[in-house]
Order: sequence, then C-alpha cells, then structure tokens
Amino acid sequence: MEIEERIREVFNSVFDDRGIPRVDMNDQSVLDSSLGLESMDFAIIVVKLEEEFGFDPFAEGIPDGVRTYGDLVKLYTQQQSVN
Repeated sequence: MEIEERIREVFNSVFDDRGIPRVDMNDQSVLDSSLGLESMDFAIIVVKLEEEFGFDPFAEGIPDGVRTYGDLVKLYTQQQSVN
C-alpha cells in the first residue's frame, strides 16, 4: 500500500471514530479546522501515524513547510526513504 493511502486511512479512522463525515482531501487541503477536526484529533492522527510508520517527524515540533495534506504525504514519503 502506498504511503498516501496509509495516511488517508489514518485520517478516515479518526473521522469515523469522531462520527463526522470523511473529507475528500487532496494535496492542497489545509490541515486545520476546515477539515472538521480539532487539535486533539490532529494529535491522535500523529500518534496513529507513528504507530503506522514507526517514527514521529513531529517529535521536535511541526516541521517547516507542513501545512497541507500534500505536505504531510511528502514529509512521510521523504522520512520513509531515510528510514
């Protein structure tokens, strides 16, 4: 499964757990409350992504340039190739 698909599954699991409609995210989707998620939801996403990929690129704060869904996918794609 591709990295983007794995990330999308994590987001969808949080949408489902919260009982809110899934958002059809694209590379330009901004990672903010416009998705219907709260800050705690994003924290849960980060934890689930760490479980999924085995590393946490957010351990030292939000990496520069991560603002959109596309940025997030790119971050994990780059990190995956390093690990």
